[in-house]
Amino acid sequence: RLPSCCFFLSKLFNYLLARGRWELSWAFPSGLSRDQVHVEESRCGRTSTLYCSVVTVSRSQVQHTGLFRCRYRHRTRKQTSIYVYVTDSQQPFVDHPGMSPDVLYLKEKQPLVIPCRVTHPNVTTTLVKVSACDLILVEYTHTHIRLCPITTLTFSAHQHLSHFLSHRGSHMHRLQRPLSSSFTLFLSWQPLMVLNCTATGELNTRVNITWDYPGKVRPTLKSRLLKHRTHMLFYNILTIPKLQRSDRGLYTCRVTSGENTKQQKVTVTVFDRPFIRLKPRHESVMEVQAGQKSYRISPKLRAFPAPQVIWLKDGKVAAEQCSRYHMEGNSLVIRDVAEEDAGRYTVLVRIQEHGLFQNLTLRLVVNVSPQIGEKAVSLQDPGSVPRGSRQALHCTSHGVPPPHIQWLWHPCPSKVGVLTVGEASVSGVYRCVASNMAGTDQLDIHFYVTDVPGGFSVSQREEPREGRDLHLTCVANRYLYTALSWQKVNNTEYAHSSIPAPSSQQLTSGEFSNSLILLISNLTARDSGAYRCSARHLITRRKTHLDTQVVVTILEPPVLLNNLTDLTVNISSSVILSCPSEGVPAPTITWYKDERTLSQGSGIVISPEDGTLHIDRITGDDQGLYTCQATNERGSAESSAYIWVNGASEASFLELPMLTCTCVVATLFWLLLTLIIRKLKQPSNSNTKTEYLSIILDTGEGPIEEQCERLQYDPNQWEFPRERLQLGKPLGRGAFGKVIQASAFGIDNTTSCSTVAVKMLKEGATASEHKALMTELKILNHIGHHLNVVNLLGACTKPGGPLMVIVEYCCYGNLSNFLKSKREVFVHNPVTASEQSLMREKRKVRQELILVLFLPIDPKSALNSPLFLEDLISFSFQVARGMEFLASRKCIHRDLAARNILLSDNKVVKICDFGLARDIYKDPDYVRKGDARLPLKWMSPESIFDKVFTTQSDVWSFGILLWEIFSLGASPYPGLQIDEEFCHRLKGGTRMRAPEYSTSEIYSTMLACWEASPSDRPTFTNLVETLGDLLQARVQQDGKDYIPLGSFKTSDTGRSETFKENPLAVTNLR
Repeated sequence: RLPSCCFFLSKLFNYLLARGRWELSWAFPSGLSRDQVHVEESRCGRTSTLYCSVVTVSRSQVQHTGLFRCRYRHRTRKQTSIYVYVTDSQQPFVDHPGMSPDVLYLKEKQPLVIPCRVTHPNVTTTLVKVSACDLILVEYTHTHIRLCPITTLTFSAHQHLSHFLSHRGSHMHRLQRPLSSSFTLFLSWQPLMVLNCTATGELNTRVNITWDYPGKVRPTLKSRLLKHRTHMLFYNILTIPKLQRSDRGLYTCRVTSGENTKQQKVTVTVFDRPFIRLKPRHESVMEVQAGQKSYRISPKLRAFPAPQVIWLKDGKVAAEQCSRYHMEGNSLVIRDVAEEDAGRYTVLVRIQEHGLFQNLTLRLVVNVSPQIGEKAVSLQDPGSVPRGSRQALHCTSHGVPPPHIQWLWHPCPSKVGVLTVGEASVSGVYRCVASNMAGTDQLDIHFYVTDVPGGFSVSQREEPREGRDLHLTCVANRYLYTALSWQKVNNTEYAHSSIPAPSSQQLTSGEFSNSLILLISNLTARDSGAYRCSARHLITRRKTHLDTQVVVTILEPPVLLNNLTDLTVNISSSVILSCPSEGVPAPTITWYKDERTLSQGSGIVISPEDGTLHIDRITGDDQGLYTCQATNERGSAESSAYIWVNGASEASFLELPMLTCTCVVATLFWLLLTLIIRKLKQPSNSNTKTEYLSIILDTGEGPIEEQCERLQYDPNQWEFPRERLQLGKPLGRGAFGKVIQASAFGIDNTTSCSTVAVKMLKEGATASEHKALMTELKILNHIGHHLNVVNLLGACTKPGGPLMVIVEYCCYGNLSNFLKSKREVFVHNPVTASEQSLMREKRKVRQELILVLFLPIDPKSALNSPLFLEDLISFSFQVARGMEFLASRKCIHRDLAARNILLSDNKVVKICDFGLARDIYKDPDYVRKGDARLPLKWMSPESIFDKVFTTQSDVWSFGILLWEIFSLGASPYPGLQIDEEFCHRLKGGTRMRAPEYSTSEIYSTMLACWEASPSDRPTFTNLVETLGDLLQARVQQDGKDYIPLGSFKTSDTGRSETFKENPLAVTNLR
C-alpha cells in the first residue's frame, strides 16, 4: 500500500503531511536545501498503527518549486510524489534568466532538456525557435519542456522571455600529458617550472582549460590556439617563476567542452638537495618456493637525482651470472626460480656526480620440496631379506628447509633417515615420508622376509641312486611367488613333457614360504634329466623358473684294482698298504688284522680319501694277517696279505731308549725353531709396519707402536656404507696398495654424488699391511681438517669387504707433473714502470667504490692458463701452512716432495701421503740403501746416516721441495749419481745451486732449510711468515690488487689470522 500524501505550500501555508503503514522518508527538489526543511514524525491513526510525517518549509521561494517524493524508508520501491508550485507573480520562471542566454549543449542522438520551469500551473507558455529552421513544438509538462530554444511566457497580462542558446558539444580527440605521471625537480637547479597542457578538438569547438594545483596565486597562465584543416589545438601553459618546496603536490589539467571532460594529473616533488634512501620493503630475509614462475626483489628506494642501480648475487653481477636474472626499474626479477638462486643479493645505488653511494644486502631463501635420493638410484627395494637378520633401510632426503623424516609411525632424525630392523621377522611395506614447509615426498620400500636364500630355490634331499626314492624340493617366498609347479624338461626338444602323477607332488605352506615337493619313487636310468620348478612373480607378473639336473647313479659292485701281497719288513720301519677299488657307489674300505677290525691308533693311520693304511715304527706286535675289504650296496670284495717282522724279539729292549732320545731332540729343535720364527716376525721398530707409511707420529711423544695403539677410530663418525660407493678408474698403484677414483653418494650429507679418492690394499695383502692402512686411517683421524692437507672423508672398515680409506679427490694430480706441464706457459717478465703507473691509476678509480668479490677459477681454464711467479710463491706458502699444521699435531711426514703434493680446484695445494699406494721398487726417486729403498735426494743427513726423522728433517725436505717448485718440476741434484759418495758429499756441505726461476730471497730460504744442524734450520712457522711476506711484497711490486687468500685458511687456533672459507675469496690489499 502506498503512503497517502496531502499537500499545500505557499508563502503562508508551507507544510506537507504524509502517512503510511511503515516508517517514511522524503526526497526534495534540488533547489531546496536541508536546513530549510523540518521533518516531524509521529504515530497516528485510531490505534496508533500508522506512521505520519509532516514536512515544514521555512521561507518558501520560487526555487523550491519541484517534485516532493515520499516513500517507505526500508521499501524504497513504494513511493508517491507531488509537484509543488511556489507562486510569485513577479517571477514566473523558476530559473531567473540573466543578461546572457544560457548555453545548452546538444548531444547526437540524445534528447535536449531545457530548464524552462514556471511557478504557476496556469501560465500560458509559447515555444519559439529563432532560426531559419522550422519551428518544432514538443509536448511539454510541468516538470520539463523539451527543445525550447526560446520560451515566451504570458502571465498576469504580462509577457516574459527566457533565452537559451543551443550549442553542439565538441569531441576531444586527445589530451596530452603535461609531463610524466611523477615529476621531480631539484630546487637549486630548476628555479622555474613550466607545465604545458595541450588538447586536440574538432573545428568550431568551444573548450575551457582550467588548472588545479598548490599555491594558485603565484603562477601565470598563457593560452594559445592553433588551427589545422581537420582539428584545433588548445594550449595552456602554467608557469611558476620562483619554485618553492610548498609548490610540491598534485597538478591537474582539466579540459571541458559542454559535458565532455578530460583531465591529466602529474605529481610534482621538489627537493633542495640530492639524496639516497634505501631500505628493505619488508624483511631482509625473503622466502620463495622453487619452481615459481618469477620472483621480484624490490627494496624501497628513494633517490634524487635518478641513481645508477647494480644488482649483485653473492658478490658478482647478477645479470652476468644467469640469463634468468633481469632488472625492471630498480627491482631484480628472477624467472623460473630454482634452488641455486638462493643466496645474498646486494643492490648498489650510486649517484656518481654527487659522490653518493649506498648498498643493501638481502638474503633469499629458496624453499625446495623434499626429494628422496633413493628414488633416483636403482635397486630401491631390498628384495627378500634373510629371516632374523639385521637390516638397515636408508632414506636420504634433500630439501629447503631440511625435511623432517618419518618411517610410518617411527620418527627419525632429519636430513637422513635410517630405519634399523633389529630382527627381520615380518614382511610388509615401509614408507619413508620426508616433509617440510615446501611439500612432501615419500618412498615405499617393500620388505619381504624369507627363509629361502634369494627367495626362490630348488634342492635335492638325497643322492639319486638306482632303486631309491628321490625328493625334489622347490621353495619360494610366499609374498613374491605363486603358482609353483614341477615339470620335466625334454633334452632333445627342450619342451615340457608330462610330469609325474599329481599325487607325487605335495604343496606345503609355511610362515614365509611355500614348498612344492616332487617325489620320484624307485629311480631308474630313465628318470635322469633336467627338472624345472616354475613360479609366477607377484610383482612383475613374469614367469620364472629354476632347473636342477638329476643323474641317476647305476649301482655296481666293488672291484679291487690291486691285490695285497705278503711283505717282510724290519722292526721300527714303516709300511704303506694300498687298497684301490671301484664301484658305484664308491666302496667303503675297512681294514682287518687277524680277522679283527683295525682302527686308527698310535702308529696306525688310515687315509679317509682312499683307505690307504700307514703303519709307522713297526714292532713285533704288528706282525700278522692284514685284510682289505671294499663294500657298497651291491656287494663287497676283499684281499689279504701277511706281514713278517724281522728281529722282533731282540729289538724290544732298544725301543724305549731310542724313542726317548728322539723326543728330546725333537723338543729342542721345536724350541729353537719357535725362537727363530718369533725373531723373524718381530719388526725392528714397531709391529704396525710403519715403514709402509710416510706420515708418522713424533717419536718424542713415545714409541710409535704405543702411540698407534692409543689412536682411536670412531665408526659412528667416519663409517660409510659400501653400497653407496662406486669404484672407478685407478689413480695410483703401489707394491702393496692402490688409489682408485670413486663416486660417493651422500658422503657430504646431501643427495649429490661426490668424486672422492679411495685408498685400499691390493689382493693378497698381509695382516701387517692391513694394520698399516688401519694405522694410516687413525692418523688421518687424529690429524683433523686443514685446507692444505688431503682430508679424511670416511672409511669402510666393517667385515664383508676390503678396508677402504676415503679421502678428498684432487683433480689436477700431483704438483710435480703440473709444474712440468706449465714450462711452456710460465711468465717470468717483471713489471715495467709504465705498467706500475697504470696499475696505480686503476687503484685510484676503484677507491670510489670498493667491493669484495668472489671470483672462482674455471677448472678448464686452469689447465690452459699461464703460470706466474706469484703462483710458485703461493704454492710454497700453502705447503708451509700445511706442514705447520702437521707439526702442531705432532706429525712427521718423512717423504715431503712435489710428487706427494696434490693440486685441487682454484690452485689450492694439499699435502698427501701415498704410503702403501706408491711402488717404491719402480720409482727412480727411491734408492736402495741397505735393505730399504729411500728417497735419498729429499732426506736430511741425520735421516740418511742415523735414521732420525723429526720435524726439522721435514724442513730439509721442504727446502728440496722449494727447489722443485722454482725449477718447474726438475729432479733435484741434476747430473749427480745417487750413491754412498753422494751421501758423504751431502754430509760434507755440498748444496744445490739456485734453480732457474728462483729469486734471491727464495734461494736464501732454501739454504736456511739445508743447514747441517737441525736446530739451525727455521721452523715451519718461520717459513710461513717469510713466504707470506715475500708473497705480499711480490704482488704489491707487480701492481696487483687482488691475490688468492683462500689457501691461508687455518684450523689451529693459536694464530690470529681469520680468512674466508671460499678457496678463492679475494680481497683488496692496501
